[in-house]
Amino acid sequence: AHKITSWQRSQRNIMHNGAGGHVYGNLTYSEPEAHQFSNMTAKVSDEPGEQKSIPVVVLPTQVQMALPVQDNKTIVSTWRQAPEKEDTFSYVLRHFYFPIFAKYHRYIVFAWFVVFIICVVYGPAFLSSTRSNLDLPPGTPSTDAINAFQDHWPLASGWAPLFILIQAKKNQGAIGPYSKTVDEMLVNYAKTQSDAVSYVSGYWQYIQNPATRILADETVSRDNQTMFYSVGFRKDTNLERINEVADDLLKAANRYSTDDVRVGCTGIFALFHEMAIATATNMELIDATVLPVAVIILGFTLRSYRHMLVALCSLGCTLLLAFGLLVPVSNDMDINPFSPSIMLSLGIAICFDYMLFMVTRFREERIVKHKSKEDAVFGCVEYAGHVVVLSGMTLFCTFMLLISFPQNFLQSVGVTCGTVVFVAIFCNMTLPPALLLSFDCLSHFDPLPSRTSFCCYIPKEDPAVVASQREAEWLAERASRKRSLSGRLDASSGGPDGKDLESLGGGGGG
Repeated sequence: AHKITSWQRSQRNIMHNGAGGHVYGNLTYSEPEAHQFSNMTAKVSDEPGEQKSIPVVVLPTQVQMALPVQDNKTIVSTWRQAPEKEDTFSYVLRHFYFPIFAKYHRYIVFAWFVVFIICVVYGPAFLSSTRSNLDLPPGTPSTDAINAFQDHWPLASGWAPLFILIQAKKNQGAIGPYSKTVDEMLVNYAKTQSDAVSYVSGYWQYIQNPATRILADETVSRDNQTMFYSVGFRKDTNLERINEVADDLLKAANRYSTDDVRVGCTGIFALFHEMAIATATNMELIDATVLPVAVIILGFTLRSYRHMLVALCSLGCTLLLAFGLLVPVSNDMDINPFSPSIMLSLGIAICFDYMLFMVTRFREERIVKHKSKEDAVFGCVEYAGHVVVLSGMTLFCTFMLLISFPQNFLQSVGVTCGTVVFVAIFCNMTLPPALLLSFDCLSHFDPLPSRTSFCCYIPKEDPAVVASQREAEWLAERASRKRSLSGRLDASSGGPDGKDLESLGGGGGG
């Protein structure tokens, strides 16, 4: 009924006394502190631009303000009152979505907590399940050539081999005891991985057989400093086993490299495996650089540590749930290794963007329009949520269209990015509103910082400061009216005395 515009210490709560028709602002202090408020007055306002000063009643252990009110009714939520004209989104929100949401918001928060715990355990498995697939589009010359090769040599494997390079750093040459050691390592490894590896061919393998001795020189460079081995795969093996072999040979190449001889593993599958490792490194880099910058920008805009925690909760749940949903998808579909990096960057951007819409609208509904908590959350979901849904569905449909392209890397980007956009819409329409309804500290804003709400302060453009500015303008206007009235009375019959002039000048709003 009345808004407190200034107070020496922050207000803790405002409540109605229905019997006496007064509003009490209660502050509990020890007795040594209570005497500080004995001669204090608080400024209150009935209407914008009108303020009155009233005394503060000091009791032994508390300070009370007795404020006259216009009625005895508390602020009630009005979101159930539908306007005459209402669009489809607001109708569904008002009659179906929000009634259930307002009743079970604590259960929604608990459900998201359970989802978060489950996805923390199983979600990161998606990052290690990416793999590359370069299937050529049908009808291209390359596809026709591969089909012709498989028709004429049906027993041949279609998997590209891996290559082991041995390079001597000095003039001792690649043909020597050290390359023989590497050859023995490869042969023994092929025997242990016989379900995936079909052959190992190289200089020492060709030179031992008179029929293939002529091929031995083809595996050594002209300067005798480099030789290569090829590792082939069986036709009936799968990509997961090939990636395991590539990982083992990359590690073995690092172990066998010395100051005199360099051993390396190359090939298309080794390249893809290195890309997967680089993807994990890039994601760590994104977390270490992009995420702090985004947090700083969002924090500077929101200016509330509490709402920053809401934004971080929304971001964590969005990314982990998206990872969890993509784990079974990656078992049936090849997800390109660079797709998670794009997905992570997109997820951070849209989550913080949508949270900015939601929280700023909530602050406006709560502070500027003085709505109840439920009404503020409803207005947040109705207006900012409408923008979130339309923007998100546009992005979702755009990324889902990439699935129609025949290239796997485009399909991977479409599936991963479309999933994170859809999850971001779902999360931001459920988790932040549920948190705002469940925890009063997230909807409490004090005109002055206090011990319990130092991070939810009102910026300079909010009502407390605006009311003070209006008070100064009103006082100036009142003084101007007094001067004008005094001049007119003096011009007539002398006018009333100063006391009557003061009463004619008006007080308490004029």
